[in-house]
Amino acid sequence: MKSQIKEHIFNNKTAHSAIKYMAVFLVSFLFLLVFSLWTSPFYKNWYGCDASFFTMAGRAILNGYVPYRDFFDLKGPYFFFIEALGQLIVKGRTGAFVMQVLALFATLIIMIKTCRLFLSCKKTTVIVSLFLFFHASTLWGGNTLEEFMLPLNLLAIYLSVKDIKGSALMVVVLVLFYLPRSRLEHR
Repeated sequence: MKSQIKEHIFNNKTAHSAIKYMAVFLVSFLFLLVFSLWTSPFYKNWYGCDASFFTMAGRAILNGYVPYRDFFDLKGPYFFFIEALGQLIVKGRTGAFVMQVLALFATLIIMIKTCRLFLSCKKTTVIVSLFLFFHASTLWGGNTLEEFMLPLNLLAIYLSVKDIKGSALMVVVLVLFYLPRSRLEHR
């Protein structure tokens, strides 16, 4: 009976999917552990100018300060409240790190889902690996607004592409955006 239950669990598509999600989460965690200089526990003496201010803004909100009245930065309030949520979970750099891991996890999941609309699993893995390689150079020490906005931007792209995939609108998009570009490249 126990072997039948084990066999059912490991043949279950849900369990297989959960393992994939855990792998993506682990990749997100390890990537930021190595490349996010400001928030990673590996780099205790690293201080980032903007990243430090953003974490301070999150703590300030939790202490009753009001953004744009008691402190100011050009970033929008959405970002400050993400930082506050991180500080609510765990004080200090670790709170920001937790939020970064969640944002990168969401980014990778949405990127994988978008790629899988058109590409094989192997090609999707190559795309995600290339993204991580180039993303490492844009982190600027970590805890940046771009990291938290990327999942929202990719979600908009994914929902749009998923909606128009296989429709006449997809042909129009390709004609309007791909063909003029390819003609310019061949001149």
